[in-house]
Amino acid sequence: MSANAKSRVSSASSVDETAALNAGLAQDVIALAPRMQSLLDSLHIGDSMEFHAALQKELDDPAFDPAFKAACAKNPHLADAALREALRGAAVISKHGSENGCERITDIFVLPVTGPVERILELAGDASAMAALERSFRDAGLLAPDGRVALSDTPLRPDLVVNATPGVLRRLHRAFERFAGSKGAAADRAILEMEVDDFETACHPESRVNAARGTATFLFVGFYSREYRLTSFIELDAMTSQINNADAHGEHDECLEAFEELARDVTGLDVSLPHWPGRGCAAAALETVRAHMEAEALCYGKDLAVSGLDAIACARRGDVTLVEGEIDGNILGPFAFPASLVKFEPEWASESLEEMARAVLPSGRLEYGRSASLN
Repeated sequence: MSANAKSRVSSASSVDETAALNAGLAQDVIALAPRMQSLLDSLHIGDSMEFHAALQKELDDPAFDPAFKAACAKNPHLADAALREALRGAAVISKHGSENGCERITDIFVLPVTGPVERILELAGDASAMAALERSFRDAGLLAPDGRVALSDTPLRPDLVVNATPGVLRRLHRAFERFAGSKGAAADRAILEMEVDDFETACHPESRVNAARGTATFLFVGFYSREYRLTSFIELDAMTSQINNADAHGEHDECLEAFEELARDVTGLDVSLPHWPGRGCAAAALETVRAHMEAEALCYGKDLAVSGLDAIACARRGDVTLVEGEIDGNILGPFAFPASLVKFEPEWASESLEEMARAVLPSGRLEYGRSASLN
């Protein structure tokens, strides 16, 4: 048989194998459909515990994402809430701990880092700086006594991360689990970073994404592992409270502020607090706006870190959110970011923007003021 003939036979065989795999996946999606509907039904009646318990049983199934997407399409009134909750669930794994009466919990989180793009890429390539950034979590007192944090050194675009699906996020979680259980050698790190690259590729939309330039915010994916002894009352550590949106009373403010200061010292960049991925994407949008506002305020001789904003205005126009600030009669902006970045945390994003200023201006100002030139 000639080389060309062998090549054609090999190609045909590959096509047949792909078709068989696709057919098998389609059957698995059909088989999952009743369980996906039951999953959404539990959310519909407000039984979030049942939703998450059932979710954890299904997330590792390769057919989960297409089956979940199909179920959401049939239940559009639940789709947004279901996706948010499924992503939250994919970011958390709970299992038996090292001894009886203990539970090991792991979380995937993201760490927003803001600054010149080239400086962020330099940080990612500096192993000692990344190691120091990891140590900042413990040095600031964020972690549980046996807690461990691992950071990927691959900076990710938030406008890509926001497209993650629950199954894709769970696969990334499993990759970090394997890394945490390894010796942490260079080969282990290389495998992890390949998995993070695969995650980014899976999040890439079909539409073109412009390259980040100038000052931007990137997300570094992290993994947090710790054990709790099961008692009637579990006191959450600062890190767990932060990445699970549970620190509503400010009891961990001191160590959270210490972390931001330490992280900025070791990186020379603006490092924000860690968040679950959905809120992390929203935080990235806000931190980019803040950085551009601070830079423009300096043109008027104003330091926003000292004086703050007098007023702020926000408005959505199509797929873009516009933000404008005012200080001593000077208008800052408008600054735009993809509205999709805040889709999982719209209320938190709105409240955070309002906290940047002493007053909130009507959004109509953005429609008729100088930002109208963006039309």
